[in-house]
Amino acid sequence: MSIKVRIPYKTFLNIPPVCVCCGSSNAQRSFYVSQTDIVASIGTEFPLCDKCNNLINRRNGSYLIVLVSILASISILFLFQGDDRFPANILTSIIAGALLFLLLRLYVIQRGRRGLTQDEINLQNKALHAVEFVWPPFFITFKFENEYYGRWFAALNNGKIVGQ
Repeated sequence: MSIKVRIPYKTFLNIPPVCVCCGSSNAQRSFYVSQTDIVASIGTEFPLCDKCNNLINRRNGSYLIVLVSILASISILFLFQGDDRFPANILTSIIAGALLFLLLRLYVIQRGRRGLTQDEINLQNKALHAVEFVWPPFFITFKFENEYYGRWFAALNNGKIVGQ
């Protein structure tokens, strides 16, 4: 269950010294979260344990998926000679690229879950979305998947819990 915490805008945040995902006390890695707004951008590193870091790294390959899908779309476009005389070929290449993207994405997800128990799959999903934030004016709203961590973060930064 996730929790939302709103804190006043600060340049320095107090970060609890436990894993942002599972709450383990041996957090030695970093989970970097950033958000860019029209005016400025903000980024923060949260601690992450080795177990959660390894689960996140099992799902690497997203950039490769996008690159292969774009290259396949362009290749199909040239193969079928898509131009203004044959608009159906342009549509065909876009659809083929989108389908290839979805198939490769499913492959990477399945490959990342191979050999994991159901508890590890749930922890992997939780780790991939451990922290997200939205930046309304004058405040920063964080969404934590770990409720305990979110409450601790709110207490350290004079925050307010705004939703579950």
